[in-house]
Amino acid sequence: MFVDKRLAGVQAVQTLSRLNRTTTGKEDTFILDFINQPEDIYQAFKPYYEQTPISATADPQQLNDLAYQLYEWQLFSREDVNK
Repeated sequence: MFVDKRLAGVQAVQTLSRLNRTTTGKEDTFILDFINQPEDIYQAFKPYYEQTPISATADPQQLNDLAYQLYEWQLFSREDVNK
């Protein structure tokens, strides 16, 4: 990726996070940034590495319910998950 404009905040996170997507034939990722300073990019990502907020209404059972629904819809099997 060639970066030729300033990236800050959530824009920096969204833009650079897209690089971790996989595709056929993609083996490496390289960023050539002509504008941004490493410290600015670090500061943009920092809030997402320090904490992940969970709202007071988060219910851990929702994950189990979702897993059950996905198994019921037969999108994948338990063997697929284990592999």
